[in-house]
Amino acid sequence: MVNFREKRYFRMIFLYFFMVTLLAVLMLLGVIMYQYWKQNLLLAKKSAENTMEQLAQVMDEKINQIDLFATQLKSDKWIRYASSNSLVLRDKIDMIKREEICGQLGDMEDIFRLCESAAVLVPGQDLCIDRYSFWEMDRYFNSIGLYSGIYTDLEHEMQGKYTTLYMYSNDKIRKERDNFIIARRLEYEDTLRRQLFVYMDGNAVKKYLMEYEPELLELKIVQDGQVIYHLSNEKKKARENIVQTIASRYLWEYEISLSEPTVTLPWMPIIVLSVIGGAVVAFGGAYGFAVLLYRPVIQLMKNLGMHQGTPRDELEEISSSFKKLSDEKENMEELANQYYMVGQNNFLASLLYGSFDTHKVEENSRKYFLGMNNEKGYMVALITKDPASEDKKQAMDIVIRLELHCCRNGCQVALYQENEMYYLIIYGNMDEAQLMDQRKKLGMFLDNMEEGGGVEIKIGYPYAGFGGIHLSWKDIQEEKGSESFYCPLELEIKLVNLITMESFNGAREILAQLKRENCSRQLSAAEIRKWGNILLSDFMRTPMGQRMDLRKQKVNEMMIGNMDRLDTLWGLLEELLSSFENRYFSDHNIKSLGVEIVEYVKQNFTDSALSQQGIADLFKISRPTVSKVFKATTNMNFVEYLHRLRVKQAKLLLDQGDRVETTIKRCGYENEITMKRAFVKYEGITPREYVRRKKEPPIAP
Repeated sequence: MVNFREKRYFRMIFLYFFMVTLLAVLMLLGVIMYQYWKQNLLLAKKSAENTMEQLAQVMDEKINQIDLFATQLKSDKWIRYASSNSLVLRDKIDMIKREEICGQLGDMEDIFRLCESAAVLVPGQDLCIDRYSFWEMDRYFNSIGLYSGIYTDLEHEMQGKYTTLYMYSNDKIRKERDNFIIARRLEYEDTLRRQLFVYMDGNAVKKYLMEYEPELLELKIVQDGQVIYHLSNEKKKARENIVQTIASRYLWEYEISLSEPTVTLPWMPIIVLSVIGGAVVAFGGAYGFAVLLYRPVIQLMKNLGMHQGTPRDELEEISSSFKKLSDEKENMEELANQYYMVGQNNFLASLLYGSFDTHKVEENSRKYFLGMNNEKGYMVALITKDPASEDKKQAMDIVIRLELHCCRNGCQVALYQENEMYYLIIYGNMDEAQLMDQRKKLGMFLDNMEEGGGVEIKIGYPYAGFGGIHLSWKDIQEEKGSESFYCPLELEIKLVNLITMESFNGAREILAQLKRENCSRQLSAAEIRKWGNILLSDFMRTPMGQRMDLRKQKVNEMMIGNMDRLDTLWGLLEELLSSFENRYFSDHNIKSLGVEIVEYVKQNFTDSALSQQGIADLFKISRPTVSKVFKATTNMNFVEYLHRLRVKQAKLLLDQGDRVETTIKRCGYENEITMKRAFVKYEGITPREYVRRKKEPPIAP
């Protein structure tokens, strides 16, 4: 049995997993406790909101008692008699009835317990009935500590308020005590004939509410934006509080503030238990994970032939064993690559000489991943640079550039080196026509290379060999011959000058002379391509060639791909010269037409019906053509040119004393608005402002 505790790597794994697991367990417990605390806090806040709603309901229920008592008083006939304007009805109330009426009000005060006094006010008779007697109103108000004019203020405040129950308070009432008044109409009339007057005791209200909810910090009764009653608990000091505005069933609303609820948990025992429990869980989990991860290490050590008891650092021993295996593998791969390259070179050499039959070609093509096919032709680029000389670097540069070019054109390449030559075999799934097209492209690419003159391109088939490919450098040089093309510098200069002066017939005579001289020579395809490149560069240097942007039209590639024969080259050059000539006459005709159109506009710009469509119909061309020709001739569009002519004519007429109204039609405008816009755009002022400035005397210096 393996003693895991003695293994250094096992201890590292165990310690790592223990710390990670412990941290994860503690974080999970922390999240759970936080969610638990947060949920309790939300419940406490919800409970506080419910408490504030209950406080508002309690206050409304108390005030509702006043409303119910007022309803009873309204139906009491003796109250109606006492407040009646009829002496007969008032005389029916004797002393006993008065005591009963006062007793009703006293019972109401005893039941309500939140007011200092409650009375029925009859302003028309200057009568006030409370629990003690029938009073004059001023005497009653003085007896309860209010000033004489309180009813006048109350009546003015309730004027226009169509409500039965109304609260009132002012600075005089709140001067010493935070009392307030509740007035209840006993009749639904505009005038205040009878009403129940309740003088609320602010301290009693505070005591009542504080007994119901000790955590109450503040309560405000707000009516029409005015604070009627304000309860403040100075004994409670809270850093944060909850404020809620609750609408009453009457006209006012309550602003209630309670202490922010807090949730206290036994954090210290929870933390201690969490750490202990997390450590136990982390220990068990980390040990299990470490054992599972270390078993593959033991198996790997067995496979590598390592003794488990000897190494103290098993990872170093495993790394050393793998390094030895890797070195052996690299040596084997290097040896295999050498054998592979020797075999591939032998196969390519045999292909060049045609020493394989068809079956062997396909078999070895698959073996060396060359993808050759016996039914398809191939090209071979023969680089005739001596690798042993100082041109070796240049030869390799040509090989690399040819390989990149062939890859971009979708061809596959294989390189073979023998003696003094490089053979770049170019192949792909190409028939004879495609093979010839690729040969032309490759020839064009070589002509653009300064070093490409020493590269020959041959075509052959794998099973029959590439005829002529394995010729030596000396044989290739003798095969070329001693003739070269004819193209003196003075004729090149003359050709460029004739095309520049647009004398195309003279240019054709120069080309004919060059053709006759070169036809008498036996030129190779490479020499024809070089001569064609020289003539093409001459064409490009002319202004016409630059204007037509021959490089953009890829004329260079087109011509090089068709330069294997002189008659083909001559046809292409003649076609290019004809395109120059056609372009010249096209430009000449456009300029002539533009001059005619501009002259026509100058003669008819005072006609308000002048338009591009009318000009197009007159000259038998399209409307876009009119716009294009006009822009090319005047460097401005038709509308701008027309407005400038008309504004210039308008200034001339205004300078001669014409009125603005008569100038409009004479300049070709249909209305003053159009003329004004054009005048402001090109002169910066209106026509009338222009006339006014002309009439003003010049300012003396």
